Amino acid sequence: VVAAAAAVCAPPPSTAQQLMREAPLPTGLAALDGHLGGGLRPGSVTEIVGASAVGKTELCLAVAAEALVTGHARGAGVVYVDTECGFKATRLLQLVGRSLQRRGVQADPHELLYRVTVLAADEWEGYEQCLSRIRALFQDDTRLATGLLVVDSIAAPARAHFERARLSERQRLLSSHAALFKSLAEEEGLVVLVTNQVQGSSGSDDGGLRELSRVGEPEDEMSACL
Repeated sequence: VVAAAAAVCAPPPSTAQQLMREAPLPTGLAALDGHLGGGLRPGSVTEIVGASAVGKTELCLAVAAEALVTGHARGAGVVYVDTECGFKATRLLQLVGRSLQRRGVQADPHELLYRVTVLAADEWEGYEQCLSRIRALFQDDTRLATGLLVVDSIAAPARAHFERARLSERQRLLSSHAALFKSLAEEEGLVVLVTNQVQGSSGSDDGGLRELSRVGEPEDEMSACL
């Protein structure tokens, strides 16, 4: 059983030259891209951890815009799982337009938005249904053969569904979701971007920017599963 599971979960072998050709996906923020060596790496899962209302969704939308613009020639698309009703198509359109202008790319921003598939779920059962559809989306739709998967956020449906007495069950299910994200990233060559919330030591949401130094702890410990 262990050998069979390892055969499924282990990433396929790659040569060093193949890894060098995998261009990172820019975030749209030059300073951040500089720290990341150019952006987010295909085949990896990146978790944004921060307090409520510090700009996690805005960063997700910016990365989605960059994915559409930098991948427009090959028809790359985006799957966006929205669990907090934070996705705004008008804002994404603005960011796509800015990226097109900044890069000097000739494309219709409205047409690029047709390559974005939004799966909305504000409760746990709907969230699990969204996750069950994701793999089929990437396998069946050639527009999404390479691209970006955003999950914003992993905390909201879990927080609303599980009581404190069921924390172990919550972490078990989140671990299975983390395995799905990692598998998709490695098998499909995707950039997977997920958001999580951070709490201060008092247990309440920390509204500042101190999560950058990891003063608080992620509300849901997906990091340990990746």
